[in-house]
Amino acid sequence: MYVIEILISGLVGAALGYIFNELVDSFKKKRRKRKYDKRNTNLSEELKKGVYTVDENGIITLAHGTPSYCPGLIKGFITDKMFYYPIPTTDSIDEKLSKFGFNQDSSVNQDFKYTEEVNCLSNSFWGKESFNKGLKTFGNYSWDKKVKEELAIIAIDVAKQFLSDLEAGLVRFNGAMFGVSSFHPNRTIGEELPNADIYFYKTDYYTYRVFSQFYINHRDEFIKTKITNETINHNLAYPFLTSFGISVIAVLSSNNIEEKISDSDILIIGQRSKKVIVDKGLFHFTMNEAFSCRDTIYNNPSFDLCVSRGFNEELKWTKDIKGLSISNCKFMDFFFDSNKCEMGLTGYIKMSIDESLSPQKLMELYLESQDGILETEGLKPVMMKDAHAFYRENKDKMSAAFATELKLFLRRYDNDLL
Repeated sequence: MYVIEILISGLVGAALGYIFNELVDSFKKKRRKRKYDKRNTNLSEELKKGVYTVDENGIITLAHGTPSYCPGLIKGFITDKMFYYPIPTTDSIDEKLSKFGFNQDSSVNQDFKYTEEVNCLSNSFWGKESFNKGLKTFGNYSWDKKVKEELAIIAIDVAKQFLSDLEAGLVRFNGAMFGVSSFHPNRTIGEELPNADIYFYKTDYYTYRVFSQFYINHRDEFIKTKITNETINHNLAYPFLTSFGISVIAVLSSNNIEEKISDSDILIIGQRSKKVIVDKGLFHFTMNEAFSCRDTIYNNPSFDLCVSRGFNEELKWTKDIKGLSISNCKFMDFFFDSNKCEMGLTGYIKMSIDESLSPQKLMELYLESQDGILETEGLKPVMMKDAHAFYRENKDKMSAAFATELKLFLRRYDNDLL
């Protein structure tokens, strides 16, 4: 009988201990969640101040994930619209470029069919109303003879620059890419989960360069335009927004990829090659990739596919590398680069390595990648505990978009939200 009483007492004690521990754990979880929600709210309010304003780097933040967008809440849609500016035939520039494989031949580029209907100089393309709406951003312009004459001059200059680069042995291509037809975030700051719908049209790199230069010629008029949540779809100058890219910050750790980023982790900063056209030699995102017509699954745009393709082509980093674990990308901010008329989506990934793979070997893999040395001068490791100091000392040596996004990334880190 005494033994039974001891057993019952032990069982009751164990049950009470279990219940007590569960209550304590539940309390701790709720307290952690309250702290997390408070930090997230504080971050949201802080980020809100910078939305729809041009910052010191010329970057306009359009929408935020707080701290990041939940999977599936950013959706892309491909419209049936296409857009291209024909390579000029002046001085047989088109034929000279074609000899280097730089052309607008649909037999070469199966992602984009070049027809008179999608030629932006054709009267049937989108209609003058769409062009006039975009042109108002640059002042009192309309789709008229004056604009077409300016575009014709720009088109020749851009084509000649490509030809000069190719003759100098540089790699240039005219890949099919996505332009932004419209952008619809559900909110800037609010209680519901942030999401965004983006509608794309097909274009090519040459067209982007032509309209990007047109934009740069009239940038001051754009900056004078007040940008608000209500007028964003007008003021971003569709259909002139011919580029959309995805830029990712990578953090290397010896801890599990599911754990939070810590001071001992390593921020991997890219440095642009001096062979590229844009941001030569500047510190940049670990990976930056134009959103391409190849980044689709069953004709649906896939941002995750773009990220994995970019890491593979630029750095040769894949989930198949022994000793390397890579988290899914967590997308953070949409931005518009007012310096270049480019729109982008930023994100971060955490990578974990074990003893079979050295950080040095990982960072040298870009030398073997398809586009590595074409785009990247090198990779610079920076301890997370030193990231603020690195930003302060080098922000003038960074691309505009990276300088802004690194600051936003570190704000999230300071609030213990990464």
